[in-house]
Amino acid sequence: MTRTALVFLMLALGLPLLPGCPPESDDDDSAVDDDDTTTGDDDDMTASDNVADSEPNDVYPFQDMGVLDVGRTVITGTLTTAGASASQFFAGDMDLFTFQLVNAASVDFSLAWNTAGDDLDVLLFASLNDTSVLSWDSPNKITESASTGRPEEFTSPLSGNVDYTVLVGNFDGDPNAAYTLTIDVN
Repeated sequence: MTRTALVFLMLALGLPLLPGCPPESDDDDSAVDDDDTTTGDDDDMTASDNVADSEPNDVYPFQDMGVLDVGRTVITGTLTTAGASASQFFAGDMDLFTFQLVNAASVDFSLAWNTAGDDLDVLLFASLNDTSVLSWDSPNKITESASTGRPEEFTSPLSGNVDYTVLVGNFDGDPNAAYTLTIDVN
């Protein structure tokens, strides 16, 4: 067998051409499109993904983060106004982000901000659409962390292939409250 034929045979069998080199995977190393079957690689949302809020994200369709895989996603944003009322839920600015999960997972949410006088809250909804009503009593609400303390935190078991929406709102406090929402998919 010639050397050229041997190289083609090794490539066809997926064997490394040099001893100690791993076989090539199906990942094309593109961080933009997920065209492979590997989860947790460079083209899935994984550890240390950063997202900045982009207005308008308080009306449907909300800001889409795509499909999250195991790892950490950190969202930074600013709520320009504050306030809430019984009739208007949050009367101030809200930031809403949609996402899905690759697989069912336990997901940790932690909302932090710097100003002690502000009262920010975080709520999680499933399957919202353009006719859904955002409220404390919404049938789409899964859970919330809405205390007067900080940080606001909760953990929720979530399913794969469901549209989730996480809401960050400035219930009470100063305008232009900067926040960081950390989402850990375990």
